[in-house]
Amino acid sequence: MPRCRLSERRMFIKTSTLLSALLVAFLSTKADCARAEATAPHDSLVAGHSLKVTIAGSSEPAPYCSELKRVAVLATTKERFSVIAGTPRDGNFVDTSLPLPGWKDCSVYGGRIYTCDSRAVGTEAEAEAEQARIVTQIKACLGAGWAEAKDRSSSNYTVLHYGTGLRSITISTDAKDRQEYVIRLILFLRGPI
Repeated sequence: MPRCRLSERRMFIKTSTLLSALLVAFLSTKADCARAEATAPHDSLVAGHSLKVTIAGSSEPAPYCSELKRVAVLATTKERFSVIAGTPRDGNFVDTSLPLPGWKDCSVYGGRIYTCDSRAVGTEAEAEAEQARIVTQIKACLGAGWAEAKDRSSSNYTVLHYGTGLRSITISTDAKDRQEYVIRLILFLRGPI
């Protein structure tokens, strides 16, 4: 095959791949926008008063959604969480440069685990209610690809898996002491490195 034909063929393959990636990104963004519009509060004007109406079945948006999506995507990259690793802590823990807004004590462990704690609540019942709210927010944020592993979940421990991939999230209730509970989010990679 002449050299010009080979270059044209390579250029065509690269362009086709790029266009496919752009189409997937566009369709994904369009679906995210449609989902956001369907679940967003709508303003109505009733007798001169602004009224917020939330569509039934929607959940409040997670203020940490964009950061959580970035963390979930980083887990699939070659670098994993090393690009957000910060100052070393005890053991294999390091601070992260990408904490989730509203959460505390976010860190990376061993390059394969990202973890954060929620604000503290006073009772076990409050912790269970907060955990349920957070699970709903995370599912809404990350989308349909993430599903609960019911056989591995309990009232104070929820496991979410991403399709058949190696990413998982656990959301659990942890007693800091007898008067304080937190919800712990752990995003990690299952299986071999």
